[in-house]
Formats: sequence, C-alpha cells, structure tokens
Amino acid sequence: MPSINKKQVNIIVTAIKNQAREIKATRTWLELVAEFSLGKVSANKIIFNRDDYKKWREILISHCGYDPIATTLQGNRTEVTKLTHHDKWAGESELAKQLSVTVIGGDLITANGRCAVIPEVDYRVNKEYLNPSDYEACMVVENFEAFIFIYRFNLPALGHVLVLYRGHNTTARSVTDFLQVVQGIPIIGFTDPDPAGLGILNDWNCFTHALIPDPAKIKAIPSLHDRFKVQLRARPNMKAELEGKSLQYEAYANWILESGFAGTQEFLCSRGIPLKMVKLR
Repeated sequence: MPSINKKQVNIIVTAIKNQAREIKATRTWLELVAEFSLGKVSANKIIFNRDDYKKWREILISHCGYDPIATTLQGNRTEVTKLTHHDKWAGESELAKQLSVTVIGGDLITANGRCAVIPEVDYRVNKEYLNPSDYEACMVVENFEAFIFIYRFNLPALGHVLVLYRGHNTTARSVTDFLQVVQGIPIIGFTDPDPAGLGILNDWNCFTHALIPDPAKIKAIPSLHDRFKVQLRARPNMKAELEGKSLQYEAYANWILESGFAGTQEFLCSRGIPLKMVKLR
C-alpha cells in the first residue's frame, strides 16, 4: 500500500468528518486521488461519495494502526507508539519538558527521589518533577560551561539552590515556563558581565536578583572591546532599561556601559573573582 504522511492523514480525517461532496483540488488531494484512485477530479474540484469516504477510513486504519477518526494521538513518542508505529506523529516533545539542572548547597530533590549531586554533571530532569519550594533559591546561568563549573566560582553563601542552564530556543522556553510557578524564593540571574548579559537580566522579568562581580574587583581585567561595541549596538537603549532597578544593580550596569567593559563568566571562574547577590528591583 502507498504510504501516507501525517499531513495527509490530517487532511483525510477532516474530509471524512465533514463528508463534503466536493473538495478543492489542492496539490495534496490530487496526489492522494492519483495514488489511491478514490474520488473524481472535476475542474478545480474533487468529488467524493459516501463509499469513497468509507474506503478512505479503511485506508487510514490500515496505514495508521488505529482509527484516527475515533482516536486522537496524545502524549510523547513512547505513549503514541502504543497505538501506532509512527512515533514521530507524537504531539508532545519529551525534550521540551526537560531542564538541565544541578544543585549547590544540598541534594537534588525531585518527585522521583533525591540524591547527592556529583559536581560537573548535567542532570536532565522533567520540569514537572521539580518543586521550587524544595529549595531556598533558583539560579539561571547563561553559559553552559559556567553552569557545569558553577562549583568552581567564588560564590557567596546562597543556601540550597537549584541551578538551571538557560539554554536556547526550546530549552530556554522550558526554563521560563518552570520559573513562572516559582514563588516565595529568589530567582537569581547569572550572566556574563557585558551588555548582552545585562540584556538577559533586564528581559527575564522573573529574575528577582542578579549574581554579579564587584566592579572594583574587575577593573583591571582586560575588556573585550569589540564584543562590547557589537552588543551595545544591539541594545542602544540599555541605560533607559535600567529605570526601576535597584541602586546596587544600576551601579554595576552603569559601570559596564560607561567603561565599555565586556567580560565572561569563564574569566570570573578561572580568576576566582568574588561574586555577590544583589536585588534587581
């Protein structure tokens, strides 16, 4: 039997449910009619009768392994394959649920149990299995290497902290979704000391605090001037974005912007630069 892809299945399902006598002769429908010899092409329309729709349903059941008219696929690939061998038809992505986490100051606690963490290990945990109230704070780290080496930084006393890698695209959306349910504890943003890092701290409204170096401790550090220029061009109104921020954070951000400084988390780590937590607002 000729194969049918997910898009074609959805089109056929809609047609069977509607039972329309005429359907617009789209390219997809013309291909299906030619492939299965069901329906009659008339000008820019395709004509189907009840028997045609009955046969289309039989074809779907044979191809899919289930009746898509009566059953809607739900869940991840593993759950979907209980009904069909077409695992990629799953509507849910398990990856989209996962967070890259580690913990400082205590155990990793999840709905499935708790364990002592091994430094420099990326734990992947379903966000639904994490309860923010099990921790004294949450921290989001901009760069993966800084996340992995978080234990090597010269950190202040923060308590029992769930540390999350920010990630990109799907991963970053998972982090922001998770943080929406965090209440009653600090949410700390830890980024590069540069305009882009300031932008992240400004844009992520869920952050209550920032982990920053003291400008006095990094004044002697060589700045990545070209990086600063490129980043500032992308955020020309950064100073205006500081309105409403705390005095400590505003002083830090203004120093970066006025001195033309751009540094990295990795440099802060390798040199053991002391960090401090300040309120953002």
